[in-house]
Amino acid sequence: MSLNLAGLTTYTDQEKLPLIKKAILKGRTTSLVTVQPGIKSAAAINILGSQINAIAGACGWSPSGSTALTQRPITVVDIQVPEAICLTDLENYYTQKMMNPGSYNETIP
Repeated sequence: MSLNLAGLTTYTDQEKLPLIKKAILKGRTTSLVTVQPGIKSAAAINILGSQINAIAGACGWSPSGSTALTQRPITVVDIQVPEAICLTDLENYYTQKMMNPGSYNETIP
């Protein structure tokens, strides 16, 4: 007699790690964004920009390059991301472990 495993798939633990919000928290976006709190409608970001010219070290110096103070306006806008998710579809997968018991779920786990 032998063990027949042909009807099985190899085991992968799908519940060990938390669900990660990849698009926002793990992408490059967060490294490029600086939150500007306290703005109701619009504000100007003050920018200090310098163009530097590196030269070989020697006695004396000759100033070169430039520094400019500028501004860039930012405006607060409403943003929405409409998405249709059928929660019933999640009941047949590992996500059911995070859902409330019963058949009436209104929130995504």
